Amino acid sequence: LVSKLYQRCNRITYMKDYNVALSRIYVGMIHNLVHLDCYMDPYALINDNFRYLMQLARQSAQTLQSLVVRFEEPGDLSELFRPKPGFAEYPCLRTLKLYKETYLSPLFIPQHLLQPNMDITKLPVFPGATPFPKLRRLCIDCDYPFGDDTFFRGNAATLEYLDIQLYPTTVGIFRKHAVITSTSHPKLQFVNINLVSDPSVLSFADAEERLQFMLSIAPCASVRKISGQIPKQVLPIFFDFTCIRMLSVPDTYVDFWDVVNVVKSLPLLSYLHTRVPSLGPMPTDVTPRMLPAYVIETYATLSNRFRHWHFECQVKVGGRVVQESVKTDKAALCVLLLALVCLNFRCINPSFYKNVSFASQLCKTYSRPEFELHAEHLWSIASKE
Repeated sequence: LVSKLYQRCNRITYMKDYNVALSRIYVGMIHNLVHLDCYMDPYALINDNFRYLMQLARQSAQTLQSLVVRFEEPGDLSELFRPKPGFAEYPCLRTLKLYKETYLSPLFIPQHLLQPNMDITKLPVFPGATPFPKLRRLCIDCDYPFGDDTFFRGNAATLEYLDIQLYPTTVGIFRKHAVITSTSHPKLQFVNINLVSDPSVLSFADAEERLQFMLSIAPCASVRKISGQIPKQVLPIFFDFTCIRMLSVPDTYVDFWDVVNVVKSLPLLSYLHTRVPSLGPMPTDVTPRMLPAYVIETYATLSNRFRHWHFECQVKVGGRVVQESVKTDKAALCVLLLALVCLNFRCINPSFYKNVSFASQLCKTYSRPEFELHAEHLWSIASKE
């Protein structure tokens, strides 16, 4: 009965919480999966689970349409392609996603049991092979795991969506091997970029180099989302990507005027994720009570598309996530001022929004005399809770 059940199985999700060892016998029974979503904790490299999960994928190479691999410590992902003998190709695969997750620190695992870190530039190259000829969606939420164009080879006519973390090493590999160019994948319509870096060391020149590289491999109109740990002085570089719909910079401290400049420069922007904003410097000869009138007179209709502003106020301290002390009165003022010139701005989602103090602060700010003329327009935001 068990063997028949495994033979008929066509979808498997093997996640961290299952915490079970895979059986070589049962793995050998499964050959026709359509969907495989697997998680590999650091122990997977020492308890054979990694090998068995790779075997699962290879055995279903002819039928798999979706493959998701989540890991904390990367194994040799070339195991996806090399049964002995031969080379596994995935002719039906439409979606491939790789995620690096950080649930358990490798410090808790005996170091002599872990495989040494691999030099990704020395991983096997498979010349002439086309492992994913029908791939449409590719997400690489980790450092690029190969030293060549393995993931992009043979799918020039089908790849439509690319979500990639742009490490400096990734840029180097892509340039060296001409992995992808602005003309190599004509159907590529959606590109999401994550600039991976410590914001304290990401320089203006470094950010500009990486973004200019992305412009060289993807038309500007394809880049829909940019995210990363980015210092404020780097933000103007993004203004060349006028088709950005989403900008996620949760570690970037901004004031109200920074946000206005971002929304003004990115006409299609609908979503912004930043740290909790401050009001910033007051314009010359403008008092706080004059601010609503000044903002309307200066910016008129700033945007009809901008709808969602997500504040981030949680920070990591000593390995724990704690609530950052914020001035909710200034944040509420920024929200209402922006709503005056972004006519479809209806949704705010600060990470502390369930805190009653912010909901009450919105109502308190809304009731100030300077907003009286705009009460009807702002009511849907001020009464959100």
